[in-house]
Amino acid sequence: LTHCRNSRGARRAEEMIDPRMRRGKTIAASLVVLLISICLALYISLFRMQSINTRTADTHAVQRPGIPRFNSTALFHEFVLATFNNSAYRRWKPSRGIIFLKTHKTGSSTLTSIFHRLAVTHNLSCAVPLLSGKGKTHDLRNQTIQDEVRYSMLSQKNTPMPFDMWVNHVSYSPFIHDVVPSAHGFAFASIRDPATRVPSSCDFFKCCPHDRSNWTLYSQFVQSNDGARFLKEGTEVCRLDDTSIDITGVNRSSPGFVASFEETLSKVRDGRLLLLVTDRMLESVLVLMHEYDLHPLDASFHSLKVRTDSSVEDGEENLPDEVRNAYEKTRQAHRYDWELYKLANRTLDERLRRFYPVPSKLVRDLEALEEMNQWMGSLCSPRMAAEISSTIQQMCFEWKVDNVAWIQAHHPYGPHPSEPVVSSK
Repeated sequence: LTHCRNSRGARRAEEMIDPRMRRGKTIAASLVVLLISICLALYISLFRMQSINTRTADTHAVQRPGIPRFNSTALFHEFVLATFNNSAYRRWKPSRGIIFLKTHKTGSSTLTSIFHRLAVTHNLSCAVPLLSGKGKTHDLRNQTIQDEVRYSMLSQKNTPMPFDMWVNHVSYSPFIHDVVPSAHGFAFASIRDPATRVPSSCDFFKCCPHDRSNWTLYSQFVQSNDGARFLKEGTEVCRLDDTSIDITGVNRSSPGFVASFEETLSKVRDGRLLLLVTDRMLESVLVLMHEYDLHPLDASFHSLKVRTDSSVEDGEENLPDEVRNAYEKTRQAHRYDWELYKLANRTLDERLRRFYPVPSKLVRDLEALEEMNQWMGSLCSPRMAAEISSTIQQMCFEWKVDNVAWIQAHHPYGPHPSEPVVSSK
């Protein structure tokens, strides 16, 4: 003990003799305290940042209100009236231009009807080129077609380009971004499994035998020599990879097609091009609702010639061998469309997970959207005609009308005599 006391005393004596030793120890202790403080501050900062991010993600999910649900037509009618009487709703404008690369036999009529109704409800300008009609595809690579678009106008706006939206059948060209400016060139299109799109095209364009009620007719055709030639060469109106050709804007036989197709795949992957899936129409419309911040009433739709929640591959194993064989041969012949279709399903799933991190909320909104479609059908039925206002009657007309009849009703060159004249507001 005496030795210890003497040792401590000796050290204190040394420190008194050499102040630099004492200052060095003080500085070292201060540095240790400072280092500990910095580490603690970093830990707290990271913890808070994680908490903020978590709360932000939760808030982001919560801030997207679910689609309202109803238990009677009367309540739904009140909801529609309250919505239409809301000036903020009527003044709504999309945050970016709406470019729909509309392609044949991919459920595009159903999607077009949503945006045609949007144009009338919210007073948006819609490009309607001359000669728009059944089976017409506007090749925007053609200077004559460009001129038609440049000077086309909708009667209720009388405004030359640029327009708020393009929702016509089209072969893509960069010119479309002059027609409708859109942030980052964002556009969307719909894609369908070629196994069912091609027979549907045959039925529409009469380019090969097909009967919706008898699939064996197409299956037998595919096995024949004429069918083999059809799947190898296509026809003028039923082209091989027809959807891919229109979305890329490059003919399949052109040297630049493969490079353009790869660029299209890149656009889909990085989000510049949204591909919707025909046989997942409800999910596709939900994604559109979030991408364009549409009101749920604007997202409701009248299904025109498409099923809303079916997939070709659902139950495909139960089909006869000859039908499944015809499916596979058709997919192989239209390999680019098939690749787009598979990518469209993957990216649609990714967007749904982003908009609906909680799966139960997705299920709820899918059910609510389907219910809203049914309520709209009930409200717009003939038995309700005497009970709804002229404004709602107009909305019902817009909800049910197809592309050709809509153009005939709204185009500046006059309505079709079989359809009522719909005034601008």
